[in-house]
Amino acid sequence: RAEDQKSPHSLARMEMSESSPRPKRVNDLISESENRPRSIKDQISESENILIKGTLELYQEYFVPKLDNIARQAYIQGNKVDTTFVKLLIEDPDENTPLKFVKDYITKNKEELRKQSKALKDLRDLEVKLLLEAVESENSDSLRKVLNWFENEVHEDKDMNRLIGIWEKFDDNTGPSMTNKDIKKNNMAMIRACEKDNFEMVLTFFKFCFTIDAKKMRQANSNTFALSTNNRGSRFPLLCRYFENRDMEDILFHFRHFQATSKPAFMIGQLRNKIDDEYESDYDVLDQIQNGTFEFQSSFNNEDPVTESFHNAFVAKRLARDHVEYANKFKSIVKENRKFAVDMLDLCKTTDEAALFLSSAFKKEIYFTETHIERMAHPRLEVAIVTRNIEFVAHDFCQQILRDKLMQSEETGELLPWNSTTFLDKGVYIISCIFLLPIFIVCKVVIDISMCCRPTSDSVGKDPENNENNEGVQRKNASRFFTFFTFPQNRFIAQSISSLVFLGFLITTVLEETIRFRWVIITFSLSHLLRDIGRFRESIKRKSFRFWDFYSMVTDVLLVSGASLAIVSTEISSDELKHDLRQTEACLTGIGVTLAITKLFYWCQLSSWLGPLAISIKKVFSDILMVTTAYLIFYLAFTVGIKYIMSVPISTEDAKKCGDEEIYNRFSTFFHKENTTDGALKTALWSMFDPGHPEYLGCAYGFARSTALTLWGLYQIVNITILINLLVALMNNTMALINKDKEKQWKFYRTEIWLRFLNDKGLCPPFNILDALINSFKCIDDQENKKKKKKEEKVKTKYINLVSRLSRRYLRHVEDSDANDATREDLENAKRNILNHLKRKEKSVRQKD
Repeated sequence: RAEDQKSPHSLARMEMSESSPRPKRVNDLISESENRPRSIKDQISESENILIKGTLELYQEYFVPKLDNIARQAYIQGNKVDTTFVKLLIEDPDENTPLKFVKDYITKNKEELRKQSKALKDLRDLEVKLLLEAVESENSDSLRKVLNWFENEVHEDKDMNRLIGIWEKFDDNTGPSMTNKDIKKNNMAMIRACEKDNFEMVLTFFKFCFTIDAKKMRQANSNTFALSTNNRGSRFPLLCRYFENRDMEDILFHFRHFQATSKPAFMIGQLRNKIDDEYESDYDVLDQIQNGTFEFQSSFNNEDPVTESFHNAFVAKRLARDHVEYANKFKSIVKENRKFAVDMLDLCKTTDEAALFLSSAFKKEIYFTETHIERMAHPRLEVAIVTRNIEFVAHDFCQQILRDKLMQSEETGELLPWNSTTFLDKGVYIISCIFLLPIFIVCKVVIDISMCCRPTSDSVGKDPENNENNEGVQRKNASRFFTFFTFPQNRFIAQSISSLVFLGFLITTVLEETIRFRWVIITFSLSHLLRDIGRFRESIKRKSFRFWDFYSMVTDVLLVSGASLAIVSTEISSDELKHDLRQTEACLTGIGVTLAITKLFYWCQLSSWLGPLAISIKKVFSDILMVTTAYLIFYLAFTVGIKYIMSVPISTEDAKKCGDEEIYNRFSTFFHKENTTDGALKTALWSMFDPGHPEYLGCAYGFARSTALTLWGLYQIVNITILINLLVALMNNTMALINKDKEKQWKFYRTEIWLRFLNDKGLCPPFNILDALINSFKCIDDQENKKKKKKEEKVKTKYINLVSRLSRRYLRHVEDSDANDATREDLENAKRNILNHLKRKEKSVRQKD
């Protein structure tokens, strides 16, 4: 009680403490001082960059207030001093004042800095960080300011230039910048500008001679991208155990370079930079370039953005196949570059521009052989087919140009009125071609022989495309019989007649079982084989596989072999050998006839009605092959297991219960033997189409036989319930993908057939053998080659002018794209609204005055 009682003095002190504020404790003061933001002035010593630290110490009055302001407004990660300093240099509106202070510090302390190897790295690191910050903030003016400062002030100083020259001695691959030894090569800031697809920034880098090297992934002549090399060449390096020298750089490191060079901003910037570098001093030339009338003298093999886009898609597709773990990354490059090519074609305003766009292509030797290049009428379209750019091939411009070329004579320029006539007129024309085809063939052979007997320069007619009036050249004295095969459509009709005649001979031979037409079949098959081998060799040289060429070769070989055996068998007297040859001939001819008739699906691709069906049948075969592989695994596993169990003899008691059931045991042996039932392999195979039948296992009594019967039931479930339904689901998915863009798919495959008749100007089989003989005696005229090269140079000049215009249209199209937060139209509207508001405000002020 005495302790609880308070004295008057203590009560007075308590009242005073409650009424007056309590003094802060020491810990509260310490924590409050820690939470208070520190000034940049107190953190200068924490800078990791010698140049930044020295500049701040020398010019604190200028930098510290601005850096404190940036630190308060932005969230800073990493080293606070270095990051805010870099942001200030990029965002400061005082032009080059901060950069000038940096240069002044370097100039004053160059002797000390030269002795410190870290100072040289810090100078390079500062430049890289400045460029990266300018790109990340998308500040083109600051980027140009930084590059100008380094190029015109830092590099021009002799002492600084000597310091910069030592950079190549330092390997910074492990540093934060991840740049090459040459700062202008594979610079991370330029790579980021390309990834952002910012054309203005990329072009700025090009102006200052920055480049990105992606050669390690652009090995067009090899099947795969090699991260490793083998100095000891051998065809069998695995067998000889020649170990490789592994590249220390990761594939993702090279992928980023390749991805940057495949961006539209990089490809267009490369072209614009070359044009500006060569002709920027001549304003008259620039006006001619914009008008499309200037003749370029230099080559643009590596600067054409459209050619590069197709090449990027070609390389990326192979890399996706060879590096499956990165397939999605490479497929995104393929998709973007295909879309860029389609966008460039879509920007053509007229059919003439589109025709010029399709008639020129650089780097053709990457995809085709020299003989094929000489025959190509539309190189760009051929490249699009090789790279599987379906949208490009199915574009309206491509289809319209090809349709016109298909009906136009390559010699006279005349047009067949095929698309404007009725079905009756077309039928009458085809019937007339059937009867007059022998005369057309004789006339074609006569023309070819006459051209071989005189210089080709005298026989070369005028090019209808070069006619000023664009009306085609009319040969008044020439008969229509001599120009029949100059129309691609007529060559297609002749090929169709030849193929139908060939099928007629095949069917007649099979039905009559005589050897009357065997020599005819051999002649037709050899002529087809001669043509198919040439196409197949070209596809192998360009490292691609064309199914129908291989299919045709197999068909021709089977028919030639079967017909030859049929003729040989008639000269053999031995009945047994004759019978064996007859069986072999029947098998070869039967398979060959089946394949030849089935090839009609190839020609069905020309029809808009049957074309999608033929394409779908070919596509679903990949699903069938995949499910068949899974089926073969199950088939082999269950067959071997069941056979082993059923080979165990049954007991005497079980045999009495079974009676005669054991004689139906088809799994007692693998293969069929005399006086026995079918073997296990045959029974298990055909059960796919006739499921069930437990009696195939014979006697089912006993533990072993019950186990075998269980496995047989599981095998039926796997086949009927799982695999067949899985195949149906995969086929439905494939059909859905085809139906999604079946019209484009059909146009793509139809174009492949059209180009075949546009490029191949020879006779139809079997008369193409005469073409081969005549061409072997044909001499090459140097004058004709000179004219051809001169014409190609003129076309290239027009093409570069066109691509230059299309590039500008593409950039305007991107600016006005809906993908942007604000389009050019939005900016113009905002500008107009601001000006109107200022005018109204000014008018109101005047009225008040």
